Amino acid sequence: MVIVLASLAYVPTLRLGFLWDDHVMIESNPHLREWTTTHVKHDFTTDVFDGHGEKYYRPAQTFANRVDFTGRAELMSLFFSLTSLLLCLRGFPSVLMGSLAYGLALLSKESAIMTPALVALVLYFKRQPLRKFWPVVVLILISGPFLWLRGQVVGSPLPQMDQWLIVRFFVQAFPKVLVRYFTLSLIPWNLHSHRMMPHLSHFWPLYLFLVVGLGAWLFWKNYRVGILCWVWFILTLLPKTVAMITGNFMLDHWAYPCILAVLLPMGMWFSEIQAAPRRWLSHASRVLYCGVLIFWASLVHLNVRLRGTDEKMFRWALHFSTSTWVHCDLGVVLLQTGRAAEAIPHLELAHSRYPENMNCGNALALAYWSTGQRQRALSLLEQLARERPDDLQTSRNLQNLRSLTF
Repeated sequence: MVIVLASLAYVPTLRLGFLWDDHVMIESNPHLREWTTTHVKHDFTTDVFDGHGEKYYRPAQTFANRVDFTGRAELMSLFFSLTSLLLCLRGFPSVLMGSLAYGLALLSKESAIMTPALVALVLYFKRQPLRKFWPVVVLILISGPFLWLRGQVVGSPLPQMDQWLIVRFFVQAFPKVLVRYFTLSLIPWNLHSHRMMPHLSHFWPLYLFLVVGLGAWLFWKNYRVGILCWVWFILTLLPKTVAMITGNFMLDHWAYPCILAVLLPMGMWFSEIQAAPRRWLSHASRVLYCGVLIFWASLVHLNVRLRGTDEKMFRWALHFSTSTWVHCDLGVVLLQTGRAAEAIPHLELAHSRYPENMNCGNALALAYWSTGQRQRALSLLEQLARERPDDLQTSRNLQNLRSLTF
């Protein structure tokens, strides 16, 4: 039954093409099209967007995209992290393979850096003595060379941030973020890209009390399964807090690793109810269990229908988000599909908020040109060229449009 429901949930995604940043990461990356030593080496010496996006160092994801375009960083990293955890729990010599799996997890996504902490957490849960924690030290030693390599290729993973802002985030905002991800893990119906950070409200002490109070109660009761899940949920989201603070957004797929902390107690609860001496209660638990699985599988079909293309995904996101980047991305999609007039309001909004973004500015200029506003398009490109004379995209567009003028 579980296999059938999992297949039903996965099959709708097979109809989807490339979405969102796949176009830059995969379609527009010429290095993925050739299997040469130079191109494979390039996978390990540049960021995942090949210089056309965020500075993420994920060569394993790039290599997976080279093989069959299925390099899902979050899932790959989670798979290798869990593999590393399971192997490290078995002791020597399995720790050697666990160390290799941890290296692959790091090369898949930087957030795997929390794997040593997760291993230590599980060892604590199993009541292992301190001498059994030596695999954690091995994983930490591997982290050092990775951080050095990442720094050499794309720079420091930690940008400069105001210390007071960091403190305010973890006290006032992070507890509400945890509650939001917990809710999404249970009812993932309104998924969308670039979910903005929750607005601060006067109720932030309530969220802080809820999260901290739950942890304190679990430790007081010494409920080890609860402690395991509570700490796991927080640890797996900690690496994402850098992007939350600097970018003011949170992505839904960041919930993959922390979902395990939600599913474990749910599975234990269903198991206990199913083993209850009252037969009607056991049967009711089975019906409820199947109902939950069917509900989650149905949400996959709903999300594919609502967000199955770039345009659908961005339009759906704007129902919930005020993200400037969603407006920009939607404007670019509309421009590329011949709807320049419809694209202009979205691009103008994005350009007014972030005039330093060259992609948005160039798209807006091309939209002006396509709607007959040629002088306005040239003026905008000339302004962008003065501000960023080294931008090749702006120089090329300005040259092309000038050649069409004369």
